[in-house]
Amino acid sequence: MRGLMQRYAGVWMTCLGLVLSGCQGLKLFEKDTEKNPSVCLEFVDISLDSDANQDSAISVDVLVVYKDELMKALMKMKAADYFASRIQILRDYPDMVDMWHWELTPGQVVRDYPITQRSDAPVGAVIFADYFAPGDHRIRFASEGHAHVRMKKFDFCVLEQGCSGDLSNQSIASRQDKEDAKESAMKGALPKSAQGSSNPAQELKKEVSSVKSEISSLKQLLK
Repeated sequence: MRGLMQRYAGVWMTCLGLVLSGCQGLKLFEKDTEKNPSVCLEFVDISLDSDANQDSAISVDVLVVYKDELMKALMKMKAADYFASRIQILRDYPDMVDMWHWELTPGQVVRDYPITQRSDAPVGAVIFADYFAPGDHRIRFASEGHAHVRMKKFDFCVLEQGCSGDLSNQSIASRQDKEDAKESAMKGALPKSAQGSSNPAQELKKEVSSVKSEISSLKQLLK
């Protein structure tokens, strides 16, 4: 009888271990995943559109943080302020943060870059991008294990967390339709040579009409 109970106990512990492994297991015990999402980040893909950062190179940092106070401070920082103090952050908090840094150019792609976490549980993960355009340019990762990041002309997005067109800081010519994460992942924008139009005047009229339609829709929502 004792042997049978030990056998069942072993099977139960094995099943429990499988349930608790990975992000899905962590979600079972989270009280507030939106405010403090599980950090299960294992791989990062980064793709840059051909006009990313207004056709300029861009610095990108991914941070995995192990201290609540540091995470809260980072989430109040704009990318410009972060990049001005990133070296000092590493000096002041060497045991509280892991950092991965890239210097990327438009059209470049980083695939399946491994993000190795320490044995102790991190409290959050965040990505900063040093854009010329004004803005925070900071995104906190949710509980995805493999994140696909797309760098656009004036800002960036994580496809798993939503990557629709943003009206802020964008000219008419840069606006894009809502993207599908599965189709958009790592595809980047078309080369400029492939984006040419046989009739620029007609294309401009279409985009102006699209903008007017967007403004009209916003007015309807605000009524």
